[in-house]
Amino acid sequence: MSIHPVVVGSLDAGGVMRVSRLGWVLLGLLWSLKVLLATQLDLFGDEAFYWWEGQHLDWAFDDVPAATPALIALSTGVFGDSAWAVRLPFLLIAAASTALVGLIAHSLNGHPARFERALLIASAMPLAAFNGLLAVPDVPLTFAILCALYGMVRLLQSQGREGAWLLAVGMALGAASHYRWLVPLGVAGAVVLWLPSTRALLARPRIWLFGVGGLLLGALPLAWQQWHAAGRGLLFQLVDRHPWTFQWEKLADPLLQALVVSPVLYGLLWIAAIRSWRASSPSRWLAASGIGLLAAYWSLGLFTDDTRSWLHWPMPAFLAFTPLLASAERQRFERAGMLVAWTCTAVCGVFLLTVMRAPGQLAGTAVYQHNFSGWRDAASMVRANVEASASQPVPLLADDFMLAAEMQFALGPRFTVYAADHPNNTKHGRQSVLATMRRDRAAFDAASSDSARWLLADQSATPLRARAQRAAAWCADHPGMSLIDERFVDHGEKRLFLLRWDGGADTCTLPVFGYLDGRLGPGRQLQGFLLSPGGDALEARARIGATTLPLQVGMAVAGLEHRLPADSDPRLPNVGVGARVADEASGWMTLEARAGTGPWRAVTASRLRDD
Repeated sequence: MSIHPVVVGSLDAGGVMRVSRLGWVLLGLLWSLKVLLATQLDLFGDEAFYWWEGQHLDWAFDDVPAATPALIALSTGVFGDSAWAVRLPFLLIAAASTALVGLIAHSLNGHPARFERALLIASAMPLAAFNGLLAVPDVPLTFAILCALYGMVRLLQSQGREGAWLLAVGMALGAASHYRWLVPLGVAGAVVLWLPSTRALLARPRIWLFGVGGLLLGALPLAWQQWHAAGRGLLFQLVDRHPWTFQWEKLADPLLQALVVSPVLYGLLWIAAIRSWRASSPSRWLAASGIGLLAAYWSLGLFTDDTRSWLHWPMPAFLAFTPLLASAERQRFERAGMLVAWTCTAVCGVFLLTVMRAPGQLAGTAVYQHNFSGWRDAASMVRANVEASASQPVPLLADDFMLAAEMQFALGPRFTVYAADHPNNTKHGRQSVLATMRRDRAAFDAASSDSARWLLADQSATPLRARAQRAAAWCADHPGMSLIDERFVDHGEKRLFLLRWDGGADTCTLPVFGYLDGRLGPGRQLQGFLLSPGGDALEARARIGATTLPLQVGMAVAGLEHRLPADSDPRLPNVGVGARVADEASGWMTLEARAGTGPWRAVTASRLRDD
């Protein structure tokens, strides 16, 4: 089989593949975009929480081992608390991961061009292309897996210490990065015992010394912390977060995986892995490890986490396949595969730029990114209403762990932020971490016993059916709590409340909640409802562009009292609103309400469409 030029390469006089200037231009553009996004994109909610953990370093935490918070703490300790400083170590680790893929390809073939070709293939996969953009545990975990894979390749090729050191680093960093390290560790152990070539390595004492030594170095701090935490983290990661029931829809996940790899490249990588199954020992090791890891993740995925996406989990397996494709002769359709992959990566880049510059453009769609948005507006609202100083920081209670972490990062030392008890804290395994850091509700009560209490809430953190009930719970905890300010962000995708309690009143002033159906019924009839936890008499109107449409209130909504908690509004089911919308009206419609002579406040919004 002859070798054909890749889309970004050419042949030199000796017939060796060389990456052209276009290839390096693509890599340069990709990394320029990643650096831009890393410096300008607001922190993802989980990133803020890992930063918060980095301010309270421990041997490990119940949600993650220590590597991610420690890396963030090291970087921000040197460069200050900024988004780019939080992400800097992870960008560097991602670059090292891509380089490892190239080094593995070079070790399999020996031609320098294989290194370059592997870089381009790895960087063309959309999810791998943006690896390291976010400061999350998957970044060091991926590096650890690749390090261990490369270590075994080198051990199969030589008697030197290089492979043993790489194996030790991979084992240590993997155990310190994520509880999910147990899956690739188990797969690797099974493959080592199954393949004769790797099983023979077990006769070398150095393998045991470096492999087990590295594993203990990374795992002992986690084991120590979990011993004292009565295994809470392991219990959450292995039991509590998973339904452990068969989910038919997960059978489609292997096909969905093709989207994050890119379809043609997905097929080419599988072909390379299958062809390497009976190749030389290092290639077979990579193929068996990658296939085993995919089989493990896809099998577990049928029974595990049904609320979070796990499509990024198997990415290290496809990176393990990449050297096999890069070191082989060029495959049919590789030109098309690279073109499609780089196109998908470009689309992802445009999407991330939109999230960075104009998140409101994504409002009302399934791809709106709640975890990137709104926290600057929340911080601005707090600063505008609460006087604080670094010498006497003000206690601030945020309604859930993610908002609390974002606010502590945004507001700095002038505020000490705590997280209220919220179902999300338990759902994401953060409630015990908050208690360990003394940033939970109990710590807030102790810190603010003699001062006015401030509560910051984001309604999007609570499902619609539970929002009014949650507000009623705020009032039950703090009778006399009053709404001071609120912000309506990105057409209501984010609605933020700032409330104050100073013990001077008995009646609460709480937000109004609501729903607006953008699908107009027969006769272009608008339908929705408004909920007031206190049962206040409300006026309502809808804004469509510059037009204001008065709404009828108090309409009966059949069956609503059975779908919402009873304390959502004492007027249930007579909480409906409605009106006829003019034929020419289109675009966004915002539902506004007020109680008595109070100010009009935006409650929710929806894009108009005829049913």
